[in-house]
Amino acid sequence: MTTTASSQPTLRTESWWVRVAVWIVPIVVMVVVWHFITTGLGSIFFPTPATIWDVLRDDYLSGPATRLFLGDVVFDHLVPSLWRFALGWGFAVVSGVLWGLLFGLRPGWRAWVEPLLEFGRAIPPPLVLGIVFVTFGAGDLPKAALIAFGAVWPVLFNTIDGVISVSEVRIAAGRTFGWGRRERITRIIIPDAGSSIFAGVRVSLGIGLILMVLTEFVGAANGLGYTIVRAQRGFDFAAMWAALVVLAVLGLVLNALIVLLEAKLLGWRATSERGLDV
Repeated sequence: MTTTASSQPTLRTESWWVRVAVWIVPIVVMVVVWHFITTGLGSIFFPTPATIWDVLRDDYLSGPATRLFLGDVVFDHLVPSLWRFALGWGFAVVSGVLWGLLFGLRPGWRAWVEPLLEFGRAIPPPLVLGIVFVTFGAGDLPKAALIAFGAVWPVLFNTIDGVISVSEVRIAAGRTFGWGRRERITRIIIPDAGSSIFAGVRVSLGIGLILMVLTEFVGAANGLGYTIVRAQRGFDFAAMWAALVVLAVLGLVLNALIVLLEAKLLGWRATSERGLDV
């Protein structure tokens, strides 16, 4: 018993180091490979990691202490992008989960709206960029609406699939315990569909970030997409790659936060993911 108890911290420590290594090692390898390739090429289109870092330091990390050492580009371009993304993606996640629960619980309603849902999912959001901007302008709300339109579908359909896949036995057990509809939804259906919902949320995250940049390519005066286009037109490829690095880091951080939230809310599934210790 003592040996088993003492081994638990070691296992947890090793697991923590493995998780850190899984995140860090591929990035380090990629940077090293990129360094040797770009150093050998000597092309202005593919700057070295050191050159990109200089731009990141000067533009994004050169502010005063009162601004947390963040540069002007962060507040002039990154913050507006994050604001539009938060509006659009947040609306997509909330509405996708709510409508997914509704249609998952109401097969009759789902049968009526399914053709419309499939039609909407089949429309590529970039194709309606021009129509939306001409009709509603190129402000923050139209951009956020396009992000929401493209990011809502994975959340919606994954939520529907998760609700449909809930075991009828578990629902029947809830009725046996005397749980009402609300309790069955909150205690059985949503937790059981949680993994599917979070999978849709993570997919929609990538779509939302892509649309965030695309909507800033046209009719924008700020944002990461605007920064990338301006750098391309000015042949400042180091600044372009720096913006892409910021976008990649943003995606990694947001994805990690979603994974942590999923682990916090669905920690009871950890045993099935790790396997049983028999």
